[in-house]
Parts: sequence; C-alpha cells; structure tokens
Amino acid sequence: MLFIVLAGEMNTMLLSMLERTREFGVLMAIGTTRYQVASMLLVEAVLIGVIGITSGIMLGYSIILVTSIIGIDLSILLGSTSRFYVDPLIYPHLKLDNLGITVGMILLASVFAGIYPAWRASLLQPVEAIRNG
Repeated sequence: MLFIVLAGEMNTMLLSMLERTREFGVLMAIGTTRYQVASMLLVEAVLIGVIGITSGIMLGYSIILVTSIIGIDLSILLGSTSRFYVDPLIYPHLKLDNLGITVGMILLASVFAGIYPAWRASLLQPVEAIRNG
C-alpha cells in the first residue's frame, strides 16, 4: 500500500516539477537559492501527504461509522457454508492502535516521494530552465 502511495505522489510531484520548470528558472534568476527551491517542493510533498491523510481518515471513519450501524451483508459470499450458523452480517469497528504508525509511514513516504523532484529542480540552471521550460 505504501508503494502505491509513494508511486502516486512521486508521479504527481515529478509532473508538477516538470510543468513548472520555467517558474523555477525565474525564481533562481531573481535570487532564490537551490536549497529554497528544493525545500519548497518538499513542503509541497508533505502538504499533499497531510491533505491525503486527513481526507482518508475522515472518509474511512465515516464508512466505518455507517457500516458499524447497518452492517455488511456477506450472505451472498457464504453459499453452502450458511448452514454452519455463521452470521452473514459483520459489524466493523475501528481500532486506533496502528493509526499513528500508518500516518507516520505515509508522511515518510510523502517526503521520499518529494526528494527526487526536489533534487532535480535544485539542479536546474536558470537560463536553461527559462529557455526550455
């Protein structure tokens, strides 16, 4: 799952960096340091991660809340095993034990996804970036 997060965010960050090559060239031409350009992209990657975590927690919690009340009907999947007196309705509940670890790993994946685009943007030469951007 973390690999999917990493690949998706890295794709977003790399495309964003490539589309804004001219912008980075102008920023460097007016005095922005390479470190500041790289930091800007890393902050952007972390913000994307935080927004994704927040929306994912809110959406996931609302789904768990609804399904814990009405249940999830698995009777169609039980087939011939329904005679073993298995309740076809399951009621999920949320355990927050691993939420901190998951949030931390996704934030770490967000930072890793931003490192390569930030490094590439910091290596741009202002004149070449403005001309070819």
